Formats: sequence, C-alpha cells, structure tokens
Amino acid sequence: SIVVVRELSSVTKEDNVKDLFTRFGEIIRVHCLRYDGSEEIRMAFIHYRHDQDADKAVATMHRHPLNNMLLRVERSKKR
Repeated sequence: SIVVVRELSSVTKEDNVKDLFTRFGEIIRVHCLRYDGSEEIRMAFIHYRHDQDADKAVATMHRHPLNNMLLRVERSKKR
C-alpha cells in the first residue's frame, strides 16, 4: 500500500518523512523524488506493509503542518 506525500517544504529531509510516518505501521520503503540537480524533495512515496496502516497515515497526516507547509497526503492511485 503506497501513500503519496506532496507539498513538502524545501528543508524537509527523507529521514524526517520516514520518522513522521513510521508511527502508523511498518514501512517497507520510502522513495523520494527530488527536483533536478537538487536535494530538495518534491514528493515522497511511502510503502506500507498493510493497507490499514496506509489508511491511518492518510487520515491523520493529510493537511498536517510540517516546516510551515500543509502536507497533502493520499493513497497512490492504481494505473
């Protein structure tokens, strides 16, 4: 189950994202997309082992403030 996190601040680091979302359940992987040639994270994909953990993360963290930004958190849509 994959959760997508958008609207990350320019000062947010990958470890910050993982630490913030670990409390909802077991994370298999965190993948961050960065702007070209930058360490700045554009969005993060958090892979949870269980669907219910992903649902809890979305319900709790959508519009959660982090580093002066309101996170946009949603389940990844299947293609």
